[in-house]
Amino acid sequence: MNNLSIRKMNEVSKRKKKGFTLIELIIVIAIIAILAAIAIPKFGAVRTDANLAADKANAKIIATAVTTAVANGDITDVDATIATNNAHVIQYIDGGTMPKPKTGTGTAFNITYTKAGGVVITTTGGSQVYPVS
Repeated sequence: MNNLSIRKMNEVSKRKKKGFTLIELIIVIAIIAILAAIAIPKFGAVRTDANLAADKANAKIIATAVTTAVANGDITDVDATIATNNAHVIQYIDGGTMPKPKTGTGTAFNITYTKAGGVVITTTGGSQVYPVS
């Protein structure tokens, strides 16, 4: 009889150990919440950095197109503000369309060429993208 009661106790204790306690679940959820609170702001910073890098790359492409147009004689003004729809510049850009900025409040790139300063590219929001200062 004693052996039977020990066997019953073992079965009962095995049944109790199948799941997690409420405290254990709350601790796991709290740890996940803390990790999420740390990680989510980092994702926003990564997106902002990626958009800035894309704007710099696009500005470099535009600057190369303007420099090529000047070297080929398509743009002859010594000091000029070049329109973003300028066909002389667009023909040197792959895809034939002027890229748009991804960051800031700007909706287009402003291109200025001077013989002394070279190509300067800003967004319509006012931030200089190329050359990077």
